[in-house]
Amino acid sequence: MSDTTSKPAWMLRSLLEIPEVLHAVLLSRDGLMQARTEEISKDEADTYSAAMSGLASLCQDPIFSGGAHNPWLQTMIEFDSRYVFAIRAGAGAYLGVSTTAAVDIAAISRRMQELVGQIGHEMAVADRQGFGYHG
Repeated sequence: MSDTTSKPAWMLRSLLEIPEVLHAVLLSRDGLMQARTEEISKDEADTYSAAMSGLASLCQDPIFSGGAHNPWLQTMIEFDSRYVFAIRAGAGAYLGVSTTAAVDIAAISRRMQELVGQIGHEMAVADRQGFGYHG
């Protein structure tokens, strides 16, 4: 099963119903692309996943979060013509979405949270063994 026809990829397509969403990617905590919408190539999705993993890791640093009792939930980065959103999406997984600057920020944020709330268990990604990831 390919990364655009798997069950998680099928679920990601619902995000494209929000106007101005460009693509969505499900990735593992260690930056491996797990599923993607067809609007992003596999090579671009692999690069995107590695970058999103690094971003999520940075956001979870205690310097930014204030410590273990204040876990990271989501991030939005604004560019001149785009937004990038990242959200925790089940155990060991993150959901990344890119949009144009014309997107309804509240609508896409809400839809991402709803999707994760409804099917986060389907998005969970097991940690790879031997790489030091625990929890």
